[in-house]
Amino acid sequence: MVIGINAINVFDKNAPRLYNPPDFSFDPNVHDARGRLINLSIQLNF
Repeated sequence: MVIGINAINVFDKNAPRLYNPPDFSFDPNVHDARGRLINLSIQLNF
């Protein structure tokens, strides 16, 4: 049995702004827009 816990953006910080026209948004290649993510995975091998 393998159990894994993964956490992304634990402190739920906002994405740094990217000031390039036209959207003045954030860079999706650097930051995940979904905010804080916690994942639990369990793998059973018989």
